[in-house]
Amino acid sequence: MMLLLPVLLFGQLRTQAEMPEIRDAISKPAAGLLAGFLSSERFSMHHSFSASFLSAGGHGMMLNSYMNTIHYRISDPLTLRVNLGLLSTPYSSFQTQSQSWDNNLKFFGGAELMYRAGNNTTITLGVEQMPGYYLYNPYRLTR
Repeated sequence: MMLLLPVLLFGQLRTQAEMPEIRDAISKPAAGLLAGFLSSERFSMHHSFSASFLSAGGHGMMLNSYMNTIHYRISDPLTLRVNLGLLSTPYSSFQTQSQSWDNNLKFFGGAELMYRAGNNTTITLGVEQMPGYYLYNPYRLTR
């Protein structure tokens, strides 16, 4: 025959337990593969947003674009850059209703692998797909 007795237990804490300092926990570099991969020394991200309005011949068009540029330093001379963009045309009266661009989202972007062979030599391999009316910026790699 079994006898059931109610038992009440309490956890005990050490009185001399050391509490970590928040300042030390934040500033101390994290260990592990993922933490090294996303280290702020290797990884950077830049955002840009643009809003434009065009008016000509009694018609109007609004154009918004968002660009996210990610730089990742694989090694000292080798860098990967990825552009991810979103283009939105919330309003356009230039085309007929069947060809309307209203609320049409377009994704665009590209990637580049840059190898710095010397102080004056850089080899770049890249692929990019931009909309025809997105301005070309020859100085985009200056960061």
